[in-house]
Amino acid sequence: MSTLSISSPTFSSSPLSSAGNTNSTKQEVIRNSVIFHDSIWGDQFLEYVEKVNIATEKQLIEELKEEVRKELMIRACNEASQDIKLIQLIDVVQRLGLAYHFEKEIEESLQHIYVTYADKWINYNNIESLSLWFRLLRQHGFNVSSDIFENHIDEKGNFQEPLCNDPQGMLALYEATYMRVEGEEVLDKALEFTKIHLGIISKDPSCDSSLRTEIEQALKQPLRKRSPRLEAVRYIPIYQQRASHNEVLLKLAKLDFNVLQEMHKYELSQICKYVHI
Repeated sequence: MSTLSISSPTFSSSPLSSAGNTNSTKQEVIRNSVIFHDSIWGDQFLEYVEKVNIATEKQLIEELKEEVRKELMIRACNEASQDIKLIQLIDVVQRLGLAYHFEKEIEESLQHIYVTYADKWINYNNIESLSLWFRLLRQHGFNVSSDIFENHIDEKGNFQEPLCNDPQGMLALYEATYMRVEGEEVLDKALEFTKIHLGIISKDPSCDSSLRTEIEQALKQPLRKRSPRLEAVRYIPIYQQRASHNEVLLKLAKLDFNVLQEMHKYELSQICKYVHI
């Protein structure tokens, strides 16, 4: 019976001696060297010098947090005006990047609002307040129906044109539409309606510059799709320009952002030191 022989592979570039040659020597393996370019950042992240007053800032943050916490927990016996202010406060706290400090308070406040009003919000005719109420509750997992917006639909099935005279309300409705789920036609219509008219408003020379900026940014990227930390950077100067801004909230937002930035700098320096070991 013939046997199947398999020849060993040969490599012309490696003149190895035969396996039977006891005097064979191993060929030195030459590997290509890789030259890594210096980091464009240099060593600037390796050094971290803690701010002198960082401890004072942290203490002040704790004091300001207590003030905001008290505001979030105020619930006057189902007083409508107080609850409208409450949802506005929650929205601002979230957009300033402070919500992680008050998760329990926010959840309890929204639970109170949900139980108190369910699907019958205080003022159906105020599209801004209605949209904000809907967006916040949906965002936090409460089951509210989009049918509440039917009150703003005309007999032809379209959103009422007078809404165009309320830019802030239109913007709030636009943001609320991104909390929709499949099959909610009223919110599909609202999105199309608000996109068209907000685009027109943003090109109106008489439109307030701050509002125009908000509209342009919202059309480019709605709140639902933004990073909370980047939204805080964007929103702090906008909120500061508002005459009605809460000074305590604004101060807390700035201090909290600066302290977090210092923490990130420290962590980055530790990572860079580890990489350079």
